Amino acid sequence: MRRCSARIVASLIVLTLGLTRCSGRAPSSQPSASATPAVTTTPSPCPDSPAGGTLPSPLPALGDSLRLPTSPCGARYEGVADVRALRTFTLTIGRLRPGVPYFAPTVLKGTAGESLQLLVVNTTSALHNISIPGERINVDVPAEGTVDVVVTFSTDGPIVYFCSYHADEDQAGELVTVSP
Repeated sequence: MRRCSARIVASLIVLTLGLTRCSGRAPSSQPSASATPAVTTTPSPCPDSPAGGTLPSPLPALGDSLRLPTSPCGARYEGVADVRALRTFTLTIGRLRPGVPYFAPTVLKGTAGESLQLLVVNTTSALHNISIPGERINVDVPAEGTVDVVVTFSTDGPIVYFCSYHADEDQAGELVTVSP
């Protein structure tokens, strides 16, 4: 028991540093207030990923895996929304069942340079997060709570967003730039 407690404390410290926990899984409930997920500043490219943010054709079925261009490399596909010319949009955090979280819709299509206010709604009883390293966004979304973030569609290609706590469970998505 003492060894297990020491591992839990060590795991929280490691989580704070953004390293892999002993269990290899992100927390499924709210961590201590001092635990802050790390956000990588340069996401690494994924092998065999779609080039330039192009989506596969045909798109996967809802609930299937979608390949992303940069880490975390995979997302649970929950649809596409064309948000060109919109000022605000609601992005939902949900869970199909324990261990199967998602963002819906998974892919947001916008115009290069365009900004969008996202109302991120967490419909679950667990703490989630929205992280977009390239835009310096790393915001916790409380259980059954909401946050507002402003994103800007890139002129340099797709931007991957993810939950720092559940990226290893394919809770991620993509901002794809398309023509006006």
